[in-house]
Amino acid sequence: MGKRLHRTSSAAVWAVWTAAHVLLVYFTVVRHWTVGDVHYYLQGVDGTSVGAMDEYPDAAVWPLRLLRLAVPDDKDVFTAAFVFSCLALSAVFTAVLLRRGAWHSALFWSLFVGLSGPVFVTRLDLVPGLLVGCAAGLLFTHPRVASAVLACATATKLWPGMLAAGLVGGARNRGTWQRLVTFFVSLAVLVAVTVATSGVDRVLSPLGYQSDRGLQVESVAATPFVVLSAVFPGTWSISYAASKSFEITGPGVTVATGLTTVLTVLLVLAVLAAAVAHLLRDTWTPDSAVAFSAVLVLLLIVTNKVFSPQYLIWLAPLIAVALHRLPGRRTRFLAAGLLVLAALTTVVYPLCYDTLVYGDTAPFPAVVLLARNVGVVVLTVVAVRWWLATRPWSRPGRVPGDDAVPAVSPAAGATATGAAATDAPAVGA
Repeated sequence: MGKRLHRTSSAAVWAVWTAAHVLLVYFTVVRHWTVGDVHYYLQGVDGTSVGAMDEYPDAAVWPLRLLRLAVPDDKDVFTAAFVFSCLALSAVFTAVLLRRGAWHSALFWSLFVGLSGPVFVTRLDLVPGLLVGCAAGLLFTHPRVASAVLACATATKLWPGMLAAGLVGGARNRGTWQRLVTFFVSLAVLVAVTVATSGVDRVLSPLGYQSDRGLQVESVAATPFVVLSAVFPGTWSISYAASKSFEITGPGVTVATGLTTVLTVLLVLAVLAAAVAHLLRDTWTPDSAVAFSAVLVLLLIVTNKVFSPQYLIWLAPLIAVALHRLPGRRTRFLAAGLLVLAALTTVVYPLCYDTLVYGDTAPFPAVVLLARNVGVVVLTVVAVRWWLATRPWSRPGRVPGDDAVPAVSPAAGATATGAAATDAPAVGA
């Protein structure tokens, strides 16, 4: 009975997965929606546009170079190859979830893919997102491997580096230093490869690009001005900037941009403080690390002066892992909320984007953007409460450093929170 149910659940998930991905292939490969970024990637790989792809870490370009070697000199063929590569990565992630009996997670992932729209298969953000999700899953069984995977994610998109704070446990805990040393050594190797193959400038160029950006129209901080611009047309203006994104300018925008910078600095300081607290209190567990990572991703989005539509892909693999490893009311709320946000984001981009950035008197996309960004803030608050609930002191009977809780068999459809497999002595060692 159990095996039959598992097969039925898996078949249903694959049906949803197939429908979602066929839809994306139609819109991107057949209709050529939102494929401009892929064409831009091709220009960067071929070197036909000076400075193209310099805003990305060089490691993010390595897979594109391999892909370019495998396809003929045609942008449509390259686009199709890029899209199907993203589909292959999504299929592997889904198969891994199903193999571990996490069909709820796989179903969530498949629905998220469909609701995310064409950006899911036309942006590089899928790679670091999946690497972060894999690192989260590996924390429960192979924490040192998880640290290396997180380093790879950092080398491709920078932001996962913040999540390294989630690797920190007690200063006297051997597992803490195993995780941290693995992370930093792996990252150093990847940086060294970049320096050797592309020079020091390619290590620093992504940092300079981020610091020079203005207030992107979809960011949380820009939302009040976008809504007001629909009510009072002509006061604020939206234009395509040198940052290769649409930015808003007008009264109060400079202050809001400065505020995002301050909030980002405060976030970095808070993360460092949390890492120090972890060293002193020895409160690390795999489940609290996963929840902490989700909180950091959401805070990075909320405090950022940029909120591109693909940023939700950063969070979805983490939530998929959490649905299996940390099942509960708040986890389900985060998953459901993320699906709603993905749908709202697709309405904003690409469905209503032209109206948003060119139509001064069109309130609908501004209202949808407002709903999406308010929803992100709400999810952030819920995620913080969720993370606090995973802390050892919040659960009776738990003591700091007590990370090894017997795991329930994945075949039973659940795993005890905080579980560490018997082949993972580094956890809580």
